Amino acid sequence: MLSNIELKRHEKRKLLFKKIEDSRALMIQTALREGFTSLNVLKMSQDLDLLLNEFRNN
Repeated sequence: MLSNIELKRHEKRKLLFKKIEDSRALMIQTALREGFTSLNVLKMSQDLDLLLNEFRNN
């Protein structure tokens, strides 16, 4: 059985994973619409990198 701390950590990771999936999908949609080298896509890619780093470090 998970402790409260472990349960909160697990829920946080699930929410973060969902945020990563959503960000990735939006970035791909934007890239298809604006081009893969657009400034919007570059910013989204950098934001996604931050989310992935956070996921990896937690």
